Amino acid sequence: MSSEPAIEFHDLSVSYHKKPVLWGVDLQIPRGSLVGIYGPNGAGKSTLLKAALALLPLQSGYVKILGRDVREGTKQCGYIPQRESIDWDFPVTVRDVVMMGRYGKLGMFRRPRKKDRQVVNDSIERLGLSPYADRQIANLSGGQQQRTFLARALAQDCEIYLMDEPFSAVDAATERVIVELLQEWQAAGKTILVVDHDLESAQRYFHTLLFLNMRVVAYGPTKEVFTPENLHKTYGGRLTIMSEVAEEVAKS
Repeated sequence: MSSEPAIEFHDLSVSYHKKPVLWGVDLQIPRGSLVGIYGPNGAGKSTLLKAALALLPLQSGYVKILGRDVREGTKQCGYIPQRESIDWDFPVTVRDVVMMGRYGKLGMFRRPRKKDRQVVNDSIERLGLSPYADRQIANLSGGQQQRTFLARALAQDCEIYLMDEPFSAVDAATERVIVELLQEWQAAGKTILVVDHDLESAQRYFHTLLFLNMRVVAYGPTKEVFTPENLHKTYGGRLTIMSEVAEEVAKS
């Protein structure tokens, strides 16, 4: 296996309308990691995932995926966005959404092959969605909608998965399914980054944590990162961190 990290962020800074959201992020995510990302609202958690997917311009720094430029590496990334960012009224079925996960693997004529259809069916079954395969996504429960996008990611069969608040507004059964899938992916050597907001889940689900508040507050094994001091720096030090960033901006 290559020694290159799955994802490398180097001196990464991102601003929205000249307002810093991420500042000077240096981070290497080893292959096979399952990382929980935590921080307050506006800390840059979702922005970090989008930077790894080349979905927004960078103010400075770079991102590499599997040792390659981010725009090449994103072919190996699966993304599960926040539910709030999805147009649930768009007229597609569960099967349509899951087939989207195969688009990157289709041949020249972009028509699904027998293998693609089988992978889609297997993914739908694995997520317990077979009875709803031909139902429009608008007519699903919140848990079923989340499972649909998990099935799409499963069908995509990537090396890296980026998940933004996958546990938000789901039932207990769906949460168990998500955790099982995360464990399966990690056992298969996949790399997974999960943005989450429930600190009670941090120690149960993740062996590695990233505490983020515009900057990297702490990153490493859960037992080392999940401390009162780091929690205060992450959730109680917003004004201090913004002042530090403002000073850095003034120097540049």
